[in-house]
Amino acid sequence: MGFTKEDAMIGIIGMGDMGKMYAQRLSMAGWSQPESSTTGMIRRSLPACTDDNVLFQVLIQHRASDESLRFVENVLSCFESKFVYLTGEMHDRITADTQAVTHAAFLSMGTAWRANNQFPWEISRWVGGIENVKINITLRIYSNKWHVYAGLAILNPSAKEQIRQYAESVTDLYKLMIEGRREELKQRVKAAGAAVFKEGTEGQDLLLKDEVLDRFSLSKGPREASPPNSHLSLLAIVDCWSKLGIVPYDHMICSTPVSTNIDHLVHAWIIR
Repeated sequence: MGFTKEDAMIGIIGMGDMGKMYAQRLSMAGWSQPESSTTGMIRRSLPACTDDNVLFQVLIQHRASDESLRFVENVLSCFESKFVYLTGEMHDRITADTQAVTHAAFLSMGTAWRANNQFPWEISRWVGGIENVKINITLRIYSNKWHVYAGLAILNPSAKEQIRQYAESVTDLYKLMIEGRREELKQRVKAAGAAVFKEGTEGQDLLLKDEVLDRFSLSKGPREASPPNSHLSLLAIVDCWSKLGIVPYDHMICSTPVSTNIDHLVHAWIIR
């Protein structure tokens, strides 16, 4: 016998921003939620908008009966979304492909600024254009809950290989730069871009003009001529994807608005 709204108690794992949104929508649909932990819970993954105004939700049937899956589908039908069915292993791999390396790169930027006791918007070399985008994305990532990144990079086994490769890519590209091996560096970066991004995008203007990006500057000072910047962190993202045979655009179902914006940012920079 299946559960109904009259006898079911819906437990939500996690009460961050997404958990609160789920609780509100489920309550509006007439489902009850316990004030303390109970034996019945629904394990749900985060939704992602991947097409125009279409909401997809990922359902993972892990050690659950078909009847339980139908119950979950009934509960989540109040979101009027489309369901995508994955295994746990598929979800971990797709999530790692779209989020692990991109988030690690911007966390490393923040770590470097902290180690140097710097606020990047107070330094002329990080004011204006693409630098504004990098600073704002970094601050957005650091403003989120810490457990999000623990789950992505530490608890997700599929992410470990990618984090390791990202570190190797940073090291390899940095060596080419400081040793002045310009042609080798150019060939490696171009090859990585060709492997990751679709053909026919070289002429697309994917990045907003500097005049528009300047509106998002956190600096109160005037913009000055920026000194050369290798953008090593961005280049290493694409090099890492290339080495592992990852095309993040193939897995946008488990991406987030932040990771999608990062994908576009590195794409625009690579094809310059």
